[in-house]
Amino acid sequence: MRLRSHLAWLERRHALLNGVPAERIVPEVALTKEVDGRVRAEVAQAIAEVNALVRHHNLVVTATSLHLTVATLEGLLEVARTPRG
Repeated sequence: MRLRSHLAWLERRHALLNGVPAERIVPEVALTKEVDGRVRAEVAQAIAEVNALVRHHNLVVTATSLHLTVATLEGLLEVARTPRG
């Protein structure tokens, strides 16, 4: 949910930047990149934590049919971009 909300926010920011006066474009783009970087870092940290649990699970569970796959940011972005419904 957070990633989907962030992608929607990025789309709104890009639309906003189309109407911003020239002297405000650089600071607004910098702000957008800063927030985007911070959110992606938070998501990457959460993915790393989940993947540590997945790896531990895969070590404990010997049946490979019950192994879990690790998550990736790219995979989550793909899911977040897919329309729900």
